[in-house]
Parts: sequence; C-alpha cells; structure tokens
Amino acid sequence: MVTTVNGRTTMTVLANHRRIVVGVDGSANSLGATQWAASVASRLNLPLHILCAMEFTLSAYREFDLSSAGDWDGRMLAASGAIANEAEKVALAWCPDIEVSTEISGDFVARALLNASDHARLLVVGQSGLGSVGGALVGSTTQYVVDQAGCPVVVWRGAVGDEPGRGPVVVGVDGSELSTQAVDEAFGFAAAFGAPVIAVHTWSGVLTAGVFKIPLMLDWDAVKAAEAAVLAEGLAGKSEQYPEVAVQRILRDANPAGTLMHVSDAAQLIVVGSRGHSGLLGALAGSTSRNLLYHAKVPVMICRAPRI
Repeated sequence: MVTTVNGRTTMTVLANHRRIVVGVDGSANSLGATQWAASVASRLNLPLHILCAMEFTLSAYREFDLSSAGDWDGRMLAASGAIANEAEKVALAWCPDIEVSTEISGDFVARALLNASDHARLLVVGQSGLGSVGGALVGSTTQYVVDQAGCPVVVWRGAVGDEPGRGPVVVGVDGSELSTQAVDEAFGFAAAFGAPVIAVHTWSGVLTAGVFKIPLMLDWDAVKAAEAAVLAEGLAGKSEQYPEVAVQRILRDANPAGTLMHVSDAAQLIVVGSRGHSGLLGALAGSTSRNLLYHAKVPVMICRAPRI
C-alpha cells in the first residue's frame, strides 16, 4: 500500500480517524466528488484522503500507453498513481488550505473503501463511472458499502465544479438511534456551510390504522400529535446547540423517499440513517434506500452504526 501526504510518499497507513475519504477512478464524476469532498474538508478543518483501488477496468478512463510497461501490477500502480495525483491536484486547486493524502490499494474496491471508512469522519463516492471505484459502485456494491461502512457515506452526484452551497440540508427523522446520528450530521454540516435544515418525519396512515381496523374510528388528531412529538424529540436541543441554523419542520402521512426527494429540489444534501427501527428511516432498509441513492438529484448521506 502506497500513501502520500502533500506529495511525500510513505508506506504507513494514516491513523487519523477524523478525515474525509473520497474514492476516485479518474472519471469526471469522481473528480467532481473530489472537489465536493475538498470543500467539506476545508469547512470542517479536516484532512482529505484520496483513495484509488486498482482494478482491470481502471485504465478505461485514460489513454495510458501500457504496452511497453513491465508486470501488470506495475502498470496498474502507474495508472492508479496518475489518477490519484490528478485528483490531488484538483483538490488542492479547489481548496489550497487543506491537507491532502493519497492512497493506492490493490484490494477489492468495496473492501478498500470499507477499510478506509474505519478511519474516516466521512466517506464520499461518486454516483457513477466505469472505473475501479465508480463502476463498481453502480449497483450492489454501492448498497454493500453503504450498509457496511464504519462512518457516514455520501453518494455524490452533480457536475464538476459543484460544491456545497447555501441550499438547505434535508434530514429524515424517526426517533431511532441512527436518526439521532443523522440529525447530528445534518446540523453540523448545515452550520459549517451557513445553511438551513429541513427536518422531515413521515408515517403511514394505513399502517397506523391496521388492516383490520376502520380508519375513521381512529383519533387522527392524536396520531398526528404523536408523530409530531417524535419529530420534536428528534430535534430536541438542536436549536440551542446551533442557534445560527434555521429549521423548517415537515410532518406528513406520505411515502418517505418521495417526500424527501420532493422537498430536496433546492437542497444541497439529504441525510438519513440507513436502518431505523420504524417510520421513515426503517423503510430505508429496502426500496426507499435505493430510490434515494439512485434517483435523488442531490448528494445523499447515509448514516450507519460503526462497524465492530
């Protein structure tokens, strides 16, 4: 494993557990993710760590002349190094104040990302691509990394040059432990970028009523009050902790993913927990998670419990 910090090579794995890690593959998408991650690192005053895992398809993005190179590992090392170096230059050009390190891994992409997540504050991956990181993250590997990562994961989508702005940060709230983590992440991010928070709590009236009950007999005002209490409890103390962050609360009997995507049109980030016990975040174990990861128009941050 080769690691460099601001151009200086070392064989030691960085032990910094408070860094932003971004996976790169040389695609425009991953370079955009690198710029976004660099902006976050700058605002949070954290180092940026660029990870490039070696795979056969890695050189598809660059017209490397590898015909005269030596062994395959050496050729892939050279290609990966070029991609990591390019990403480092992009990051430093975008945010010259940050500390940047690079790492080239010969491990499987998912495992390399998961190992890096154990030493990260945040893991950022691009939405798509055909190379080592991006290509593998279209489909099951994305979900696997999101489900197993030891830190929050941002699946980034956008254009090169996009950066976190002043649009709102949308967060899903359901009262679970991971929902609490998502709220913490959302408010911390919003405070760093001078953005407001939109806190969303949804529930299902059909599930509340039950299949064999008559919905009209339920006290729907009481149901709404109980759901509002869940939202209020999930946000308790945040206005005092972050007085500079404006908060809008949205409470709906509606589909969770649809609601989140509807209110995030002008947002810069959606933040959710991946496996809540009920309500909005509980649904993210299945189709809702995939809907957000692949159909949301803005970056999505998924929060999980740390790996043991």
